[in-house]
Amino acid sequence: MIRFILNFILFGILFYLIYHFFPDAFQILVTWAEHLYEFLKDLAMQLYSKLSSVVKQAPSAPAAPAAPQHEALSWMVKSFYGR
Repeated sequence: MIRFILNFILFGILFYLIYHFFPDAFQILVTWAEHLYEFLKDLAMQLYSKLSSVVKQAPSAPAAPAAPQHEALSWMVKSFYGR
């Protein structure tokens, strides 16, 4: 864990030194990182769109049956429950 923190700090110092003493090289690094990020983002978006078109949505569960609206059945239910 301490090694990770030390490497993180040293990488920060390294990039600061490159930024301070070699601004053109640092700008190239930033441009490369930006292009890499855009490429990976586009790749992920294309992969997601292809997967979403291939995988079908799971059908939703059917709705619960509605109570019958027939008068005869309604009369039977009312007489059974006394309502």
